[in-house]
Parts: sequence; C-alpha cells; structure tokens
Amino acid sequence: MPIFIAHRGNINGVNPEEENTLSYLRRAHEFGYGVECDLQVHNDVLYFGHDEPQEPVDYHFISQPNVFCHAKSVDTMIVLLNSGVHCFYHQKDDMTMTSFGYMWCYPGFHPKDKRAIWLDLGNIPIPSIDKKIYGICGDNVNVFKNA
Repeated sequence: MPIFIAHRGNINGVNPEEENTLSYLRRAHEFGYGVECDLQVHNDVLYFGHDEPQEPVDYHFISQPNVFCHAKSVDTMIVLLNSGVHCFYHQKDDMTMTSFGYMWCYPGFHPKDKRAIWLDLGNIPIPSIDKKIYGICGDNVNVFKNA
C-alpha cells in the first residue's frame, strides 16, 4: 500500500493560509501522513514557503522520515543536498529523482514502479491507484487513505 503525502501539509483540501507553516506540516506528519513542503533560501536563510519566504525552517523536522523537501530554486537545492534531507527540485518535467532515489512525478504522469510518488492535484481516480507505488501526494490525501 502506498504512503500518503500531504501536499504542503494539506490533508482535506487546499488551505492557503496554513500551507507550508511548521505547525500545519507537523500536524499532518503527527497524523501519520508523509509531508511535502516547499522551501526557499532568502538572504542565506532557509525558509518554508512556496511563493515567498514564510518562516525559518526547523531542520529537525525536515530531517524526519517521510518529509519531502521541494526546493523552489537551484540555490535552495544545493543547501538541502548539503544538509542531507530528502529533497527534490523540478519545473514541469514528467518526473525528477529525489535525493533518496525516488521518482517524484508531475501531475498526470503515473509510472507503475515501487519507487514512484504520484502527485495528485485532483485528477487521479481512486480505483486507478497502483498499490505497488511508493506514495501519492495531494491536497486531499485523507480521501485516498480512507478509500
């Protein structure tokens, strides 16, 4: 069975006010979900945040199992690689490899492999999920977990 990864900490839908905040990410992780968080470097400090820096990163949190760090720039990816956390960087590629060797897939690209992580932003019918993939990431992962 795949693991379920809360996109930006979302479990039950998009929540722009809370996304990528440490408390929101931590809550999803404590509920047993993996977590994808957006990170960026600003003035040599690493921050949570998708479009702009939100709050400084807690390195202990991002070093935990099943936390997937999405670098929002090449400079951020360099910092993350040097810190040893599970990270990836991509634009609109079908997929990219994470630093731990998983295939992080763009929405709509669904390879059937034990190291694939599918990104669902509302377009994957539950019956079509391959039970042998590593994980699925989305804003409504509670729907998949309880299906």
